[in-house]
Formats: sequence, C-alpha cells, structure tokens
Amino acid sequence: MFFQKKIWDNKKIKLNLEKSIFSKSFFDKTNIRQNFLSRIKNKKKSFYKIYFYTILFLIIFSSAKIIFWIYDFTASELSKKFFQPVFTELKKDKNWYVNILLIWAWWWDHEWADLTDTIILASFDFKTKKVTMLSIPRDFFVNYNPRYKSSRINEIMRDMTARYVALWLDKKTARKQARNALIKAIEKITNVDIWYYLQIDFKWFEKLVDAIWWITVEVEKTLVDTAYPDWNRWYETFAIEKWIHNLDWKTALKYARSRHSTSDFDRAKRQQLVLDAIKEKALSSEILVNPYKIKKILKIISENFETNLSFWDLFTLANYAWDFNKKSILNFVLNDDWNTAWWFLWTPPRADYWWAFILIPYSWESNFSRIQIFTDLIFNNRELTQTNFEVLNWTNWWWVASKASKRLERYGFKIENVWNSKENLKKTQIIFYNSKIKSETFKKFWDEIFPWVDIEFVDKIWYYEETNIDVSIILWSNFKL
Repeated sequence: MFFQKKIWDNKKIKLNLEKSIFSKSFFDKTNIRQNFLSRIKNKKKSFYKIYFYTILFLIIFSSAKIIFWIYDFTASELSKKFFQPVFTELKKDKNWYVNILLIWAWWWDHEWADLTDTIILASFDFKTKKVTMLSIPRDFFVNYNPRYKSSRINEIMRDMTARYVALWLDKKTARKQARNALIKAIEKITNVDIWYYLQIDFKWFEKLVDAIWWITVEVEKTLVDTAYPDWNRWYETFAIEKWIHNLDWKTALKYARSRHSTSDFDRAKRQQLVLDAIKEKALSSEILVNPYKIKKILKIISENFETNLSFWDLFTLANYAWDFNKKSILNFVLNDDWNTAWWFLWTPPRADYWWAFILIPYSWESNFSRIQIFTDLIFNNRELTQTNFEVLNWTNWWWVASKASKRLERYGFKIENVWNSKENLKKTQIIFYNSKIKSETFKKFWDEIFPWVDIEFVDKIWYYEETNIDVSIILWSNFKL
C-alpha cells in the first residue's frame, strides 16, 4: 500500500509541473509582468536598502579618492610653493641670535611724546628655544652724540627728533633718525649688534589687553603705590596683593608703570612679566580660534606699532614664539643696588649733573667694560647662567668666599652653596662635574672678573656624587678680590 501511494504522489506532482510549465498562461506577457511587480512589491524594503547602501558606498569611495588626490597634490613641490607659509631668514649676529630692541613710548598725542620710558633688549636663540631680556633703566646717562650733548637714555628720541625736525626733515624721517641714534647708543653700552626694533605706543598696551580680555600675572610681592598719577593730573593709590591675578588693561597698566613705592628696576622686571603674560594669552587657544579677536589684534598692531620687521618677519617670529614658555625666558635688569645681582650702576651727586637724578656705570661715565662682560655672558654664553656653582673657602679669611660669590652673582652666575673647604690645596682650583660646561669659556670670564688669580682646572666629569653642583670653586690663599 505504501509503495502504491508513493507512486501516485509522484505522478500527481509530475502532472502539476507539466501543467504549470506548458500551460498557455505561463508564457503570457501580462502574467509575467504581474509576477515581476508582485515580487518587487513583496521585497520593496530590502530592495531600497540595497540601493541606499550602494549609493553610500559610491559616495564614500569617490570622497576617499578625492581626499587622497588632494593629499598627494599638497605633498608635492608645487603645493609647497603655493600653500606652505613663507618663513623669512632673519638677520643674526655672530652667534646666530636674533636681537630685537623693544621700546615703549608715548606717541604724538601725549605731553611726553617720544620719551622712551621702557627699553628692553631681547635676544632670541631659536635652536635652544631661549630668549634673554635685558632691561635698561630710563635714567641711564649716556653720551650718545658728542656733537650735541649727553642726556638720559629715555630722552634721546625726543631730543634728536626735535633737532632733526628743526633741520627741515619731516616728522617720520626725523623719528627714524632719532631711533637709530638710540639703537647705536645701546649697541655701544652692551656691545650687542641690534638689527631690528619694535616700538610700541602705551595706547597699544591698553587696547591689546582689552582685546584679549585679561592677562594672568603672578604678582611676586605685594605692591602699594600711594602716588600713582590719575587722569586728572592728580594722584591715587594703587595696591595689589601677592597672588596670581587676572588683570584687565587698567590694572595691568598700573602694575607695569607703578614706580613710586619701588625702584625702576622692579618696574622693569614687572614689565617683562607683563609682556610674557600678553604673549601667553595672545597665543592661547581661546584667542586663536576666534577670528574676530585675531582681526582686532591685527588692527591694533598695525595702528600702534613701528618696526623694521616685515609682515613675514613677524610671522616667522610668531611661529618660533609658539615654542617659548616662561622657563625659556631669562630676565635681567641693570640696577644700582650694590648688594644684589646685576649691579653695574650707581647714582653720582646731583650737583654734578644739573641736579638731575641719573645713573652711570660704577666703572665711571663712559666705561662700559663691566656691563659688556655681563652682556657677553647673558647673551652669548647663556648656558653658564643656568649652571650651578658652589664657592668653598680655604683661605685665612672667612668672608672671602662670600665676597667672591657676591661678585659672581652680580654677573649672572647662579651660586648654590657657599661654605668652607675640607681639602688641603696649593692653588685655587675650579672643578668641573658637567661635560656641557667648557673650561675655556668659563676661564675667559674668570680672568675678566678676577684677573689677579692663578687657578688650576680639575676635570671630575667621571666623578659620581649625589649633588646638583656642576662647578666647584675652591679658593686658596693666593686668591685676591
């Protein structure tokens, strides 16, 4: 029975198949069209999904191809010519440093026009990412032109501009010639070649700090000035506590200019801190991503700057300045405090100089030899200012090591330790523990600072000891101050 039923079922299937294939309706065109449309209708969702992913794949493929083509083009020499920024080759001195004179002055619309109250010589070392800044006090007395007269250094531009105008030069040319006289005077003092200048109006300071909202300054000590001049030709009290402050333009200007409760040397140091704070804020992300702020800053710069740096020179400097930070900046200020570092000036009797307060080198008026030893160290051998020294005493006088260390600190050397020596020597010794310090370079400065001392150099670079001292100076009885 099972076998017969199976045969019957197979015959039935075969008969139905032959009927469906060879029937007239199977080959009918209308029927085929209806069958095709019904299939599409039943699979409509899957069909459109495949279509969507196909189009998306083509778009991604085409975009990737265009991106790779643009990348190949921009990587070519042709793209470098047209799309890469243009960096200029700045003039450098014999040590490959770029020296720029920064001048802050009041301009034409002020009663003290062309008085350069702030003078800072900045030297950039782009290889080591270091910048040395030396502030020159405005009361520095200098014989800048024997044909005319001597005066304080901040009066050179004012007096020479007036003199050139009297000689029928136009104001712009007169200011240029007067500025050249100022640059030559500073070159004579420091023995540093100055190729560029950047003169800034005090109005620029107000507008720029206002444009970037505020600057962050770490106030190192509390400042109270009871005689700060206000805008009504009177005085007001300006006070700021020791702390980290966000300063608006009014407070920042007062902090940079206040001088009655402190010295001009403190003010010069504060101005260097303010300049660094402006640089940090101007190059911050919140400013650089704001096109309106950038446009406003560029307008302020174009209206309140005078410089012989071209646009691309400034662009090159800005590119290098990106890598500089607070630790990269070495600040120095010429001063007249005999017990501090960088003391190379003194105040002569006022009766000898028309009762005016002035500053001259302690080696006398036109002798800049000591200042030039100092500037040679901080500008051309700045690695020595970052070296740790110790001074040990093996003489019969306990105060000799202290006196010697004070003199070294005056020139910018960093003395970490002053003590007595336990070694029995026969000559003053200088021991080197760091291979980066060249004995020939240090000997040149030693002979200029202590010219009467016979010394012996000892190389202990191989010597290991838990100490942060790079150079040890042991003074024997032959040492003379």
